[in-house]
Amino acid sequence: GGSTGFAESPATIVNDLLLVKPTMLVAVPRIFNKVYDGLQKKMAEQGGIAKKLFDMGIEIGQKRREKKASLADNVKFTLADRIVFQKIRDKFGGRLKLAISSSAALSPKIAEFFEDIGIPIYESWGMTELSPAHAVNSPSRYKPGSIGAPIPGSAIKIDKTYTGEDSRDGEIIAYGPNVMIGYHNAPEATAEVLSRDGWFHTGDFGYLDRDGFLFVTGRKKNV
Repeated sequence: GGSTGFAESPATIVNDLLLVKPTMLVAVPRIFNKVYDGLQKKMAEQGGIAKKLFDMGIEIGQKRREKKASLADNVKFTLADRIVFQKIRDKFGGRLKLAISSSAALSPKIAEFFEDIGIPIYESWGMTELSPAHAVNSPSRYKPGSIGAPIPGSAIKIDKTYTGEDSRDGEIIAYGPNVMIGYHNAPEATAEVLSRDGWFHTGDFGYLDRDGFLFVTGRKKNV
């Protein structure tokens, strides 16, 4: 029921977004960082009323996230949204409802900025061997700073063999129908990461909080 567009290159992504007009964007933090830096530079160069509205919208956006915005604040935010933030959203094609970020940690400052301008970013986690997603934040289940909860039908455990049972962290191991059955013609490499009962040892270190959200803290090879 959907279709997918692929950016031709990082240099053409702006035009590609206008062509595809996506409702969801999946990208790496570098893309969001680049957009953020570009907007900050453009606003600083433009100055005037646009810059004042931009700064006002960002300031009130923080209040809205903290549930501290007054009625007057919300009126001002609506003004900034219509005059400035809508133009930013139009650069993404005008239909974008949410974005998903993966492959590296997303700066909280960047995440908050995009949420304030009407493009929430949800961090996710996975790898090729997991086809490729295994944990994801979503509008219905979201915890800032985490990389989400396991997708339906999958599971995550924390193996503390290398860190000790008293440690909060351990190696993240994953299970589910999305987990690979093995590396092609490489049984020894497969046996190193995949248990007989189908649990995949990811090599990532992390922990699960009491609500079942996953936090990545490092790589096994770096320990």
